[in-house]
Amino acid sequence: MDCLDIKSESSFQEQSSRSECTSPLDATSNGGIADFRAKIISGQIKLKEKRGRSRVWNMFGTLVDENGDDIEHFVACRSCFNTYKYVNSTSNLVKHKCYLNYEAKENGGMVDVDNETKGKLNDAAAQWLVTNCRQLNIIEDSGLKNMARIFLSIGATFGENVNIESIMPTQSTVEGNIFELYELQVKKLADELSQIKCNSYSITSFVWSDSYTKRSFLSITIHYVQKSAITSHILSVSPLHIQHDSNAVNHMERAVKKCLRYFACDLDEDHPIIVMDSDENFSTAFYNHHHIHCIVNLLSRTIEKVFREIPELQGLLDTASNKPRKHWKMKICPHCT
Repeated sequence: MDCLDIKSESSFQEQSSRSECTSPLDATSNGGIADFRAKIISGQIKLKEKRGRSRVWNMFGTLVDENGDDIEHFVACRSCFNTYKYVNSTSNLVKHKCYLNYEAKENGGMVDVDNETKGKLNDAAAQWLVTNCRQLNIIEDSGLKNMARIFLSIGATFGENVNIESIMPTQSTVEGNIFELYELQVKKLADELSQIKCNSYSITSFVWSDSYTKRSFLSITIHYVQKSAITSHILSVSPLHIQHDSNAVNHMERAVKKCLRYFACDLDEDHPIIVMDSDENFSTAFYNHHHIHCIVNLLSRTIEKVFREIPELQGLLDTASNKPRKHWKMKICPHCT
């Protein structure tokens, strides 16, 4: 194999002069082996390509002395020239900074870590979930991943000895920040809605009751097309303060109007499309407005009627209903929630 003349490579010289990598070898404990880097730069030792299945050899090479003889059990980085011991294992090489940067460029800026590091993270996550009684699905939370990216950035800037207590926000700080973020998001959404009102929008609502507290709640969701894609936002989830069904109709209409005004919209002037479900009070409240019936709700009611009227299907339904609840998964129309 051809040797790489490091001395003639000006780019390598320049990189080595500004490299922040520290030598992984201790000169006192390894008989002056830390001098390999200086000898590589001066040209006394050359790097030779090593072929192998591992991608690490795209960044590392073996050493050759002035006589052309191989220096066994040692390899060096082609970028910063740091020297490592190598005996049939690349586990120490894949942690090298230059190799990690190389992998990041090859993978579109993303760096993967070794299995040992992943194992430590898995153990810490399991300990956290059990000790603090957290749900398993919190691991997949997008907010947690965003915080992890910030922690990685802090570690890359300040090192691993950062005082965790000093950077973690307090409960009162987060509480105040939530209200600030809420006001910013409301203004942002109101500005966005002011631009799409000319193309109209639709409103869906869902009413449900809490059997424990005996309270009813009303959710209001807005839908519109933006940049050729359907966009939806939950505008409000509020309790229905009604004592009788006769008050429900007026209360629902007032609740929707009040919610839309908060976002600089108007139910009467904007003429949005109201998507109705089977709730009689809701249908009555918005009957005089531009409305359509939810197709999912209509299909559900039609299928339910067919099952009741055909004995064979009714028997099949009875058999299925007697199965354990764990075999059932409830699905609600996403446009009616």
